[in-house]
Amino acid sequence: MKLFFLFLVGLGLLQFNQYAQKRAQENPGQEKEALFVRPEINHPIIGENYLGLQWISWDKFGTTVVKRNGEGDLEIQGKQELRGDFIKIEGLVEIINQDEFIVKGKITTKVDHINSDVCTREGNLHFKKTQGKKYYRLQDKKNPCHNVTDYIDIFVKNS
Repeated sequence: MKLFFLFLVGLGLLQFNQYAQKRAQENPGQEKEALFVRPEINHPIIGENYLGLQWISWDKFGTTVVKRNGEGDLEIQGKQELRGDFIKIEGLVEIINQDEFIVKGKITTKVDHINSDVCTREGNLHFKKTQGKKYYRLQDKKNPCHNVTDYIDIFVKNS
């Protein structure tokens, strides 16, 4: 039994090493950008959670789903929609620690009473949970298309 356990531990370390090597090859020179967690360790953001933009509603949240794709990367997809206004999020997730993660992707919003145009922000979107809160908030709150502040939050369902 002990030998079987050691085999499983070794297999897990081998998988983690392969995962870390793949990430280092994809991001040369950026190895210290994020702490790569072992693929089998859960982070609160993994799974289904709630998505909210204050301009749309604080009462009727949308949802996000974070799961591993075929390459082992974490992907996020999410949407909140009400009366034609919406926020959508999509991209790859890199975990920094239990309180922070980065979405390498895009967030698209449309809020009629601000401006009926669609607004998109793309790149490294940094989310952080602070002061014992139960949500992760996008740190760059400045709307890139209009002179307003967006509070884009992902609320953890099971916290």
